[in-house]
Amino acid sequence: MPYTIPTLRTDRLIIRPFVREDLERVYRLYDVELADASMGTTGAQTLEGRKAWLEWTIQGYSQLAHLYQPPYGDRAIVLAQTGELIGAVASSPVLISTTGSPGCAPPRPRPPEEPRPRWACSTASLRHTSVTATPPRRPAP
Repeated sequence: MPYTIPTLRTDRLIIRPFVREDLERVYRLYDVELADASMGTTGAQTLEGRKAWLEWTIQGYSQLAHLYQPPYGDRAIVLAQTGELIGAVASSPVLISTTGSPGCAPPRPRPPEEPRPRWACSTASLRHTSVTATPPRRPAP
């Protein structure tokens, strides 16, 4: 069964995959509102550049699942009441952690760690709406 991240819902927020219709808003978020923020990238993109990123992101959902790869990538944060895209979140699942040095004994695997999310939210949303929410608990394995 392919790895996927389900759409997450709280009373106020929905975290879902990006869709093509998000282009204008995600461009405004990343490349206008947060253009000067340190996002760990080369900086703001043009609308065409953001469109290419969005297409790559959307294709990544199905392509990674098809290859049975972990579900890396960004997800949209939207307000549940209005459907307005107010931010993005991404995580990089750590499936195995190792310790060791080259040339020494093989590293000992440790249990997987929780994903470490990175996120960005619209500055307007942070001023006018509380975007904090308690995420749903993952079921115990």
